[in-house]
Amino acid sequence: LKIAGEVATKADLTQIDSQSAFAQAIRKLFAEICPAKIIETGTYLGTGTTKVIAEAIRDLKLKGVAFHSIEVKPQHFEAAQRNLAKSGLSGVVQLHHGISVPRRLLPTLQEIEEQTVRIVEFDDLFVDHQEHERALLYFKETDFGSVPEDLLGQCLRQFENRPDFVLLDSAGHMGHLEFNYLLGQLKGPCHIALDDIHHIKHHRSFRQMQTDPRFELIVSSQEKFGFCIAKFTPAAVAGVDATVERLLWVRTDAIGDAALASSMLPHLRAKYPAAKIAVLCREHLAEFYFACPHVETILCFDWQKASQDEAYRKSIVTEIAGFQPDLVLNSTYSREPLTELLALAFPARNFIGMEGNLSNIAAGAKQRLDSQYTRLIASPGAHKLELERHRDFLAGLGVQVEKLEPQVWTTPDDEAVAAAYFDQEKLDPTRTIALFPGAQNDRRIYPQYAEALKPFADFRFLIFGDEKASLLAGQISEALPGQCINLAGKTTLRETAALLRRCRLYVGAESAGAHFACALGVPNVVVLGGGHFGRFMPYSPLTSVACLPLDCFGCDWRCRHAKPHCVKDVAPEVITEAIRDTLAKASDKTRLFVQGESLWKPEVGQPQLGSLKEHLPAGEYEIVCVEKRPERGAICGASPLPIPAPPPSSQGEGETPLVTAIVSTYNSEKFLRGCLEDLE
Repeated sequence: LKIAGEVATKADLTQIDSQSAFAQAIRKLFAEICPAKIIETGTYLGTGTTKVIAEAIRDLKLKGVAFHSIEVKPQHFEAAQRNLAKSGLSGVVQLHHGISVPRRLLPTLQEIEEQTVRIVEFDDLFVDHQEHERALLYFKETDFGSVPEDLLGQCLRQFENRPDFVLLDSAGHMGHLEFNYLLGQLKGPCHIALDDIHHIKHHRSFRQMQTDPRFELIVSSQEKFGFCIAKFTPAAVAGVDATVERLLWVRTDAIGDAALASSMLPHLRAKYPAAKIAVLCREHLAEFYFACPHVETILCFDWQKASQDEAYRKSIVTEIAGFQPDLVLNSTYSREPLTELLALAFPARNFIGMEGNLSNIAAGAKQRLDSQYTRLIASPGAHKLELERHRDFLAGLGVQVEKLEPQVWTTPDDEAVAAAYFDQEKLDPTRTIALFPGAQNDRRIYPQYAEALKPFADFRFLIFGDEKASLLAGQISEALPGQCINLAGKTTLRETAALLRRCRLYVGAESAGAHFACALGVPNVVVLGGGHFGRFMPYSPLTSVACLPLDCFGCDWRCRHAKPHCVKDVAPEVITEAIRDTLAKASDKTRLFVQGESLWKPEVGQPQLGSLKEHLPAGEYEIVCVEKRPERGAICGASPLPIPAPPPSSQGEGETPLVTAIVSTYNSEKFLRGCLEDLE
């Protein structure tokens, strides 16, 4: 972080002169749109943007303009009055003394300490004060108990919530709060200017603009601490609720679940535009939310400790109580007792959750906890994608969304680290594959990645995962000498995402990495077992599934066999063929590479091949059946399909040639069993 007052420059960085790029951009915009209703927060001394706006109104001879400017500090307000009078501009602008937002929305001293000192989301930003005094000085900037409040709201109401131009430049600790309070009030198109977008004041708001389709960015600049001007057009969100001020988003599950669930956050921000959003999550996921422009506060905790230590659980509840949510949203479909205990402990005005299932909770406990919710949202259907459950949850809140996509956010620093690493290691993005061999549970860990990857000798592999995956990553590296770089346990979540973004392909387990790949637009080959087949994946045409379809699919990972054959016994040839085909061409459908009967010979007591019909969500799929018996051919219905000769690199000397046949473009209402019977 950089202290604004310590930047070496002859200019006063608190001032905007009439020759600056910001002043010229404002003047140019005013000449085009001729604004009649203008609001500014942060008058300061009246010699900066206040003067720039007033001069533009005067010089352009704009008629019938109402210009309101708000300043909270008494000394600054009085100085602004004097300075504007000296400039002959006091008749152009109406000054207001008070707090721009409702006083109850102002952050506490503890919240300011957390957001500006303890957990600062981005590096290389400007702040206004030294660390030891920053929170207190920011707090004092708005700590005036007797001045009027909600002056921004009052000015907006004078304009029937339809101003033409608003410039936000209040205190450094409340920029994002004021920004979203404004968005929650606007009822028509409005041009919004942010001063200091590379300052802690407005950097988060600027990032939100860049990801919010309601904004059209007109200009942005590095001048001084940066500025931008954008046109905001309110979306037609059903039942926008501007009364919610503090929203607690409960997501205490794993990383991949968070990527899927975060697809809802932009829509929740639009639904509750005035709300300060906090997320309750496990501590290793705090970093995931740091770069999210829709979350202001992160309440994280040690899951293992919370499971065992009652005093620690009480401390978490105390943190939730400190945030004082008036709305708690728990969108988890498979709820479990610990999260329920934490989320329901604070008596918020409104608790909304999912009816859910009994995967992680006993029926009696669920029934008792259900009664604590204000409302439970249904998501009917036993077999449904998790993203569709999330759509159901939003629909229950009155938000209709056609499609959801997983979300992953990185910072410019993360991207710079990844770019530098690719340069350092001389990695060619077109010849680099990201390998994620680990998973949260051993049942989903596939043991033969090295064998499946051997045909791709002209590629290099970046192996990712947590420290627990280091041993497996080392074994793969030894089997593929010179091709692998073992990064397991060495990168942060966001660095992993930034590196993955630069890779040609993802290969690995059904884990967080697979969802990251879908979010980042990276084609991916996923070894998908039967425990939750069709629930968390597949949902993207970027995905090629490698699977062994067995008659025990849908076990919820309560495997009744000696081992989970659906993962451990996937033939390496299936993964190899999935990689080869995915590298060769894109697809507008999810591809399923299905292990045929010649590659699965069950022993007594082992599961038989089964159908995927009841486990696949609605949609179209391209199915590729992988066999190893070329003498039999491949048949779909009554028409024999040609068997493509495998490329030379796909087989070693003496190997039986691998045979694949696209047996159908598969609609989920059809039945894979018939295809397998045809192959017999």
